[in-house]
Amino acid sequence: MKYSLCIATPEISQDIPFAQLSGTFEQKIDKARALGYQGVELMVSDPRKLDAARIARTCNERNLKIAAISSGAIVTARGISLLHQEPEKAQEASACLFDLIAFASEVGSPIVTIGSFRGRPGDHMSAQDAHRLLIDILRAAGAEASRKGIRIVLEPISARELNYLTTVEEVMAILEEVGSDHVGVLVDTYHVDKDGQSFEEVLGKTHEAGKLWHVHIADSTRQVVGKGGIDFSHVLAILRNLGYDGFMSAELLHGADPDTTAREILDGMHKASEAIA
Repeated sequence: MKYSLCIATPEISQDIPFAQLSGTFEQKIDKARALGYQGVELMVSDPRKLDAARIARTCNERNLKIAAISSGAIVTARGISLLHQEPEKAQEASACLFDLIAFASEVGSPIVTIGSFRGRPGDHMSAQDAHRLLIDILRAAGAEASRKGIRIVLEPISARELNYLTTVEEVMAILEEVGSDHVGVLVDTYHVDKDGQSFEEVLGKTHEAGKLWHVHIADSTRQVVGKGGIDFSHVLAILRNLGYDGFMSAELLHGADPDTTAREILDGMHKASEAIA
């Protein structure tokens, strides 16, 4: 398996709970490589403020892949989302999605993620109107992703945290409506477990549809493997049997020491892997 972890890019000044490692961007990349990661998932708030050539060069020189460009920090850092109740912020988020696609192409990342960044239907519009709006956004973004050679992945998020697209079935249904070969699924182990879903069913359905393109790992406590109730050796066995060859990317709480957490993530995954070797 290939492992990556989320790190914040240089334009982000505030603490992002799911971003690992400390120091400058270069120091984070050095640490990730020294620990044994094969890739990093970049948590970006504003791609326009970043030097894409420098980002790509820093990773390439360390032989570290950019596994994905994450939109996960944007809601926290900028307070915008695709379905935001304020039209100006929704439009800003939509433009940001296209910036993320362009940035992914520039740095050589194959994936752009959409999780909480999609937002949620609220009193400002009906659920039906919000659904139609998101379909329009994903169709346009999918077309741009196709031109750039990038894939977009949409994440089912637990119904305890979001009120829209909470199951893999709902995400697969909207992908059918979008109809793009460049929009697929991100499966997060934390959200699957939180809603009591079956890993065999969730991973099997997305793989069978050819849409399982990215996986986030976090235990049931949103912490590292071994500090919760998920059997990661079981999850790994499923993915191996399916022939999944993408990244397993850690998106979990960094705790008091993000450097120690980064090491513990790999230790836990290696132990889970050894259990099925």
